[in-house]
Amino acid sequence: MNKQYTVPTGNTPGSGGGGGGSGTVTSVSMTGDGTVLNSVVPGSPVTTSGTLAPTLANAGGGTVLGNNTTSSAAPAYTTAPVLGIPGTSTGSIALASSTASGKYTITAPANAATPTLTLPTGTGTFAVTASAPIVLSATTGALTAPTAVTSAASLTSNAVVLGGGGQATSTQTFLTTDGAAKLTVGVIGGGNGVLALAGNTSGTATFTAPAVAGTSNNPVAVSNILTGPDGGLTTPTYGFTNSTSIGMSQSGGSMNLNSASNINLASGGSILWQFQGGGDFLFNKGKGAHIRTQAANNDMAGTLTSGSGTTVSATFTTNYTSTPAIVITPTTAGITSAIITSQSNSGFTITYAPSGAATFNYLVIGNPN
Repeated sequence: MNKQYTVPTGNTPGSGGGGGGSGTVTSVSMTGDGTVLNSVVPGSPVTTSGTLAPTLANAGGGTVLGNNTTSSAAPAYTTAPVLGIPGTSTGSIALASSTASGKYTITAPANAATPTLTLPTGTGTFAVTASAPIVLSATTGALTAPTAVTSAASLTSNAVVLGGGGQATSTQTFLTTDGAAKLTVGVIGGGNGVLALAGNTSGTATFTAPAVAGTSNNPVAVSNILTGPDGGLTTPTYGFTNSTSIGMSQSGGSMNLNSASNINLASGGSILWQFQGGGDFLFNKGKGAHIRTQAANNDMAGTLTSGSGTTVSATFTTNYTSTPAIVITPTTAGITSAIITSQSNSGFTITYAPSGAATFNYLVIGNPN
């Protein structure tokens, strides 16, 4: 930097005249007002043209001329210049954009604090706003999360995090996952696992695991009855893992039991009755098995007794769909003939000889029902 100063030549130094004089200028002292260019500047001899070309002293690379104390302090070279005068004027620095009009200004706040801002070590943009729960302080520029709560316990791998009234506070081991698709309720030694389903108005329906839940034939206790869709013969409502078409369903108000071979009715661990795949009905109890009805003289079997005459009749409580097959057997001695002379879906009549009191047993089978 060069500043040129004109040196008077009309008067001799010290004389009162206005003309030029002789002498040598050795230095020029410039008083400062806090700007970066004010300093005591060593001079050089007056040039032959009558001007002074002072040379600025170099205090080292990276320094500038400045005053970082008061307006009356002598300027000096410094690596920490102060823009503005403390207590008098606010310092600021403006940065111009090379591609757009306007400027970006950095200015100090009007307070007595002396904070220090440290630039980050990486490239980026300063935060100017934040979204909840993050809060940006307009005073310090600090980012905080005052409403965030850290967990009071270490998080367990594959355990479910439960809320604590605000944010997550802990994990519970009675709810775990395999990290993929399975949710486990309960923990060994902590009681049988229970899955509760709350009702819309009141109460819960529960599924409770048995003590030994790893064995498939140990039952799960259910607090409520279970219902399912109607299903069908080949798509039963309740079926079996390895036999998809075998099971139970309903249609038209009738319950269907579908099997690939036999349908067994068991008691005490033994099969007592069996509906075979070929249509046969089999008693598996041996000689002690009976077909019994709950009321005497019903539509399937019974006894007819006449007081006199040669006929006796029976009327079905419920009509058959069509005329059934009927078998009669006289149990009165002396009956020489007996025949069914009338039969329909609503009943039948027996004509016998000789006349008088007579008793007959009958068996009726729908043909079809």
